[in-house]
Amino acid sequence: MVQWTRAEKRTYLRQRVKARLASLLMESKEYSEALSLLSGLITEVRRLDDKLLLVDIDLLENQSKDSGSKKMEVRSLEW
Repeated sequence: MVQWTRAEKRTYLRQRVKARLASLLMESKEYSEALSLLSGLITEVRRLDDKLLLVDIDLLENQSKDSGSKKMEVRSLEW
């Protein structure tokens, strides 16, 4: 889907698809992949100045960081 949006030059749709993909990655507890996807996306969205999507991405990024840090705390308690 992302390749199609890139080929058709549908920038806003591609950004929305990537944000949704990051959300799905978080649901499947793949936080590092979600963060890497969001970090590249956030600079692109800032350039285009899409405020609503920027807020959504920021929330996803913070949730991912928070969930990842909780995961690290649990690992440290297990030791």
